[in-house]
Amino acid sequence: MSIQDSSAGEAVERRTIGVLTFPIAQAGTIPLSHLMEITCSLSGGRPSLITGNDGYTAFSGDERFRTFGISHEEAKGPIARTIGFLTTQMKISRKVMQIRDVDVWIFFIGGDLLLLPMLTARILRKKVLLMFAGSAIEKSRSSGGRFGHTIRALTCLTSTLATGVVLYARGLIEEYHLEPFEAKVHIAHEHYIDFGRFHLEKSMGGREPLIAFIGRFSEEKGVRNFVLAVPSILEALPEARILIGGSGPLESELQEQIAALNLQDRVRLEGWIPHERLPEYLNRIRLITLPSYTEGLPNLMLEAMACGTPVVAHAVGVIPEIVQDGRTGFIMNDNSPACIAKNVIRAFRHPDLETIAAKGMHHIEKEFGFEAAVQKCSMALERMCG
Repeated sequence: MSIQDSSAGEAVERRTIGVLTFPIAQAGTIPLSHLMEITCSLSGGRPSLITGNDGYTAFSGDERFRTFGISHEEAKGPIARTIGFLTTQMKISRKVMQIRDVDVWIFFIGGDLLLLPMLTARILRKKVLLMFAGSAIEKSRSSGGRFGHTIRALTCLTSTLATGVVLYARGLIEEYHLEPFEAKVHIAHEHYIDFGRFHLEKSMGGREPLIAFIGRFSEEKGVRNFVLAVPSILEALPEARILIGGSGPLESELQEQIAALNLQDRVRLEGWIPHERLPEYLNRIRLITLPSYTEGLPNLMLEAMACGTPVVAHAVGVIPEIVQDGRTGFIMNDNSPACIAKNVIRAFRHPDLETIAAKGMHHIEKEFGFEAAVQKCSMALERMCG
């Protein structure tokens, strides 16, 4: 059997593909769903998925591929966390050994740290594509983690063992400290937008003066800094209101922070926003902020731009390649509270905000359709396996 590489018009050998991740939270289910849609388009046989926690809950009912669940609970204390981490890796490795009909394994969210499953796959002579959804090294650094050297060593080992490495852009090679593996790097992404759902419904003039953060309440997302920026934003923009949607380990701390700053009347904590309701929210918002310490290619940014919602984003990961300051969105040089406030105020007051939103929307419509994502992943697989 064969698949068509539409860029070259030539048939390439069709292989059975498996995808595996470390057990994921709800926020990881959207990028994983995109990758599984692409995998179903490219796989020669019925694909397999190894994931866990919210990932297994989200995908176990999909009959297009076989889903194998791995449970993982985050322990307290470094010794217990290490034991739990190794135990989960052994569970994943056992599944890799049992699923013999996969020709190519794609290691996705958390895959850069899964040394034991990667060793297992390579011993079984499987091709392995290590697809970076972000940088575990940078995530650890932003949260002040004590395992930075261990994480760097694991990333180096998995990148060495992998047959190929996929990044969203070449600029990430240096940012993710992958210079020794540049020869095996392929550029592709799982991102695509369902333009039937994510599209402009309300013009800028009809929107509420809402400035939003939507995402996981974790250290690397910069949400704490955003809350610290809010008093300066509201002082300069008295008509504005703040919406914070999401969940995560910092939720209680954020509630206390908002209360301590006496912001309850103008800041709404919305909780986790289901993905099916996200287009509705994005069409109400005037501006959305991405103050992350580290990112790959954030889905939320693409979805917001597709809905004509301007983004104010920290210049990390692939963001500067998508967002051109003052043209398709707004860039922050750092994510300090002062810088966040300054740039949110600048964007909110910009006289051509609707034009900038339109240019961002047209860019996403041109570059992030489903077929483009399938083609890029197909080319990466062909080069790795060829």
